[in-house]
Amino acid sequence: MAYLPSSIERPVFIVSAPRSGSTLLFETLAKAETLWTIGDESHLLIEGMPRLSVSPAGVDSNRLLEANADPITAQQIRVRFAERLISRDGIARWGRDTGPVRMLEKTPKNSLRIPFLRTVFPDALFVYLYRDPRENLSSIMEAWKAGGWITYPRLAGWDGPWSLLLPPGYQELRGKSLAQIAAFQWVSANEYILSDLALLPKSRWIMVGYDQLVENPATEVERICKLIGIAFDRQLQTVVAGDLPLSRYTLTPPAKHKWRKNAPAIATVLAQVLPLYRRILETALPAEVAAQKIEALKDIPLRIGRNELCPCGSAKRYKQCHGALADLR
Repeated sequence: MAYLPSSIERPVFIVSAPRSGSTLLFETLAKAETLWTIGDESHLLIEGMPRLSVSPAGVDSNRLLEANADPITAQQIRVRFAERLISRDGIARWGRDTGPVRMLEKTPKNSLRIPFLRTVFPDALFVYLYRDPRENLSSIMEAWKAGGWITYPRLAGWDGPWSLLLPPGYQELRGKSLAQIAAFQWVSANEYILSDLALLPKSRWIMVGYDQLVENPATEVERICKLIGIAFDRQLQTVVAGDLPLSRYTLTPPAKHKWRKNAPAIATVLAQVLPLYRRILETALPAEVAAQKIEALKDIPLRIGRNELCPCGSAKRYKQCHGALADLR
């Protein structure tokens, strides 16, 4: 006999801007014995419902509110998640006598859906992953260029395909630079997350910095486990004992200051994102630590000398590599 969808209790949603490292965190936490997942992101699970899809019959962006979670829709969402859950060992849950389970989910579009998710799952918990905007903007830009993250091949009010999450007001970006589009996505995701989580008790959410996760995975993962109420079990401890493995959606291997290949473009939008980044840090960290991190942004020049080695790791001078590409744009 299959358990009812109500047997999903206290689900955990990782929310973040796109390209913030959420897949890395998801794949790490999914090693916990007590967490079940649908194996990947929930794009089709949610947007496969016509009333929740970006279409004339559905919604005009990825922003979903309480009103979108009417009782019928909410029940269907719970069923759609429940029937796809698998354990860390790949064992399907639906139809098995497993009792109530904890679900882990991550999809960057969920950064715009917190009011909807907390209505569908009233006991949901949230892990907010944030990242240095210079790194994050560069990664968003690279994803757009790569063409592998197209979410909407055709979109009303937009010329050409759209990649990654779709915030309200995207139409105003027509004719803007790629850096401006990336900044719009980063700001939208983080602003909605901060404002929506502020309406929940602090016991329901936790903030994690990408740099802290990479530098001290054991400390950060154990901290998350305590908040969401699961054991920091032996297998999970083994996973975080050393450097975390690359996630499945890694575009290029990590490298120090890799973002600098897009530094000239990022310099044009940094003023748009720094006030919000300061707010993120001041919410997540003690005031003194937050101030130090903001000050540290000044230590690395945004401009790259044309005769310097290109930060992409090609061993070519910048003017012969990404500098030459920048000149063409």
